[in-house]
Amino acid sequence: MSGMALFVYIFLCLIWGTTWLATKFGLQDMPAVWSGAIRMLLASVILIAYNFIARNRYPIGWKRRWYVARPGAIIFAASYICTYSGMQYISSSLAAILFAAMPFSVALLAHYFLPDEKMNRRKLIGLVIGFAGIVVVFDGPIALTHDTLLGGGLVVGSTLISAFALVYIKAALPDEPIMPMISLQMATGAIVMTVAALALEDFSRLHMTMTAVGSVVYLAIFGSVIAFGGYFWLLRKIGALQVSLIAFVTPLVAVFIGAFAGDRLAGNEFLGAALVLAGVFLVNADQKKLEDKAVS
Repeated sequence: MSGMALFVYIFLCLIWGTTWLATKFGLQDMPAVWSGAIRMLLASVILIAYNFIARNRYPIGWKRRWYVARPGAIIFAASYICTYSGMQYISSSLAAILFAAMPFSVALLAHYFLPDEKMNRRKLIGLVIGFAGIVVVFDGPIALTHDTLLGGGLVVGSTLISAFALVYIKAALPDEPIMPMISLQMATGAIVMTVAALALEDFSRLHMTMTAVGSVVYLAIFGSVIAFGGYFWLLRKIGALQVSLIAFVTPLVAVFIGAFAGDRLAGNEFLGAALVLAGVFLVNADQKKLEDKAVS
C-alpha cells in the first residue's frame, strides 16, 4: 500500500469511527429514514456543486448515466435505510460490531467476482483474528430482546448490501471518474430514501434541532462527500477486501475517542485492538504478496 493510500485508509477509519455516534445523535430528533434521506440530499447538492465548479464531466448519454447511477439505490439507499432503521433499536457500539461482519461477505463475493482477490487460508485467518478482536473489545453480555434482534438483523442486512455494492462497483465501474460517479449514485440514493421516507414515516416527527442539524451536516460533508470520495479512490488502488477491513477498525476508533472523553480503557480493549490490527496486517500482507507476484 502506497503512502497516499495508507493516509486515506487511516483517514477513513478515523472519520467513519465517529459517524456511528453522530448518527445516533441525529436519531434523537429525526425519524430514521428521514435522517438518512436529508443527509444524502445535502451531500448530493454539495457534490453537484463541486462537479460544476471543478468542471467534472458526467458520463455521456442517459443509458450510461443510469448504468453508473443505479448502484446508488443499493449502497446509498437500501444499505442506509437498514442501518438507520436498525440503530433506532440498538446502541451505536453494537451496530459497529455487527457491521464489522461486512469483510466476510466481501471476501466471499470477491472470491467469485474479482479474479485477483481469491480467498485463501491466510486471508481467512486474518479475517477471523480481526473479528475476534472486535468481539474481545466489546466483551460483555448482550440481552437478546426483540429490539436487539430487530435492530441487529437490519444492521447485518446492511452489511450484506454494502458488501455486494462494494464488489459490484469494483468489478463493473473500474474506470469511471470518481466524483461524477459518486454524485450520480448519491443523488439516486437520496431520491430513493426520500420516497421511502414519505411512504414509511410521519414528516411531523421531524424536528430540526441544533443536534439534528449538526449531525446531518457532519455526516453529509465528512461521512458522505469526503469519506466516499476517499473510499472509491482507495478502491481503485487496493483490493475490495482490504478496503472493507475499515469496518474492523472503526469500532476501535469509537472506543479510543471515548477514552479521550474520559472513559478508562480496560486490558481487553488493548488486546482486542492488537488482534484487529494483526488481522488487518495479515490480509494486507497477503494481498501485497499477490501484487508482487503479479508484477514479477
